[in-house]
Amino acid sequence: MEKIIKKRAISDKAKAERKQAIIETAKKKYVEEKNISIPVSEIAKNAGLAKGTIYLYFKTREAMDLEILRQCIGNCFDKIDSVLNNEISPGRLMEVMSGFASDFLLVRLGSRYNLIMEKCGDYEVVVEFKEYLNTRIEKTASDIMGLFPFIEKRELIELFIGSFSLMIGLCQMAEPAFIARDVLETRGLVNLQLDFETVFPKLLGNLWSDFFSGGNKI
Repeated sequence: MEKIIKKRAISDKAKAERKQAIIETAKKKYVEEKNISIPVSEIAKNAGLAKGTIYLYFKTREAMDLEILRQCIGNCFDKIDSVLNNEISPGRLMEVMSGFASDFLLVRLGSRYNLIMEKCGDYEVVVEFKEYLNTRIEKTASDIMGLFPFIEKRELIELFIGSFSLMIGLCQMAEPAFIARDVLETRGLVNLQLDFETVFPKLLGNLWSDFFSGGNKI
């Protein structure tokens, strides 16, 4: 169990640190157990907190999950931005994007995106998430355009959104509900069985390659 936090967080800094500590505990548990449905009570226990304390920082567990997803998406944009400092090729950019398939939290929480949004129960958290996403995608798209001026910004933004949607859809297909998975396995319906970490990078690579090569752009 994580070290018990005994003192009450009073200052804004202490509250922010505790909130992030809760996030880090949830991330660790999700990854360790390969399960993003771990009870809030278990997350609280591992953070050394009472279950009710979690709800002082997040109105719902979906609000907490949305913040985790926001941070995961932010890390993705950080990785893209870090390689944009060099004169990269479209191939290198696709390689970085494909690597996101191995991010357990990004993929699993992303596959529940709509459900998390619907059950979040905190309008301000949703606004913050959407505004953050809008800002990051705008900045990264502008930076990419600086290296590849033949690209239209709107088309690039649509490519980012399409890539995220591809990830969500493939993950849902690759990890169906138990009854569907049982049917696929027992009936030998191999054409409907997908290996997400193999298929996603390949299809994503095709998507980005078509984008950069379309219309003799490169």
